[in-house]
Amino acid sequence: MLPARDIDSIDFRPFFDMVVGVLFVLLILIGALMFFEQVQHSESAAGEEQQRKHEWQIEKADFLAWLAGHLREGEIDPQVDLANSAVVIPADKVLDLGADGLPDVLDRPANKLGRILALDLACVAAAENRGGSCPSFRLLRLNEAVAEVRTGTLPSRTPLPRERFAHLAASLLAAKVLKGSPDLLKLSGSYGEMIFKVTSALGVQAPVTSPIGGEIALKFNFVAP
Repeated sequence: MLPARDIDSIDFRPFFDMVVGVLFVLLILIGALMFFEQVQHSESAAGEEQQRKHEWQIEKADFLAWLAGHLREGEIDPQVDLANSAVVIPADKVLDLGADGLPDVLDRPANKLGRILALDLACVAAAENRGGSCPSFRLLRLNEAVAEVRTGTLPSRTPLPRERFAHLAASLLAAKVLKGSPDLLKLSGSYGEMIFKVTSALGVQAPVTSPIGGEIALKFNFVAP
């Protein structure tokens, strides 16, 4: 055992400095490990989110093509507008021009349109509206579906301006479709509101090739993943 005077003469500072240095290095290593784990977790989460968005886009395209196929079977000639999440129908497939120059709704095509929409929209509406025969649109939840009546060039004998003609056509179409397919009124979007609406807008003016020009755009607003 060293005498007390010899113990008092030993310098312990290098030892303490070494311990502090080791602890400092350990803290750096632990911090680096936690940082890289966080980065790896963030990259993994970002990858999963990107994959989910990709699958959502595929399901959306599948739904639009599925709906368009049903409309085609009903002799309503649709075009898919994937960029705008819409299916577009020539207006003269559902609407006509009456002898008074005002819009008329074609009963048979409008009733077909209503039945197809009632069945197909139920497959992407709120969960309680979905039937067992629906395809698996696992990621799709519909906020609203808007049938936008867009008037094109109208014949000179039409007594109304284009925007008011479109408004009247939209009102008549809504009444015909909803009366023929009241189940559309039962469908709710993600916020509990009625899912189907009919509006009007001005379409592109072009040479008149049928009694009534323009188109009806079925636009779909889905909840983002």
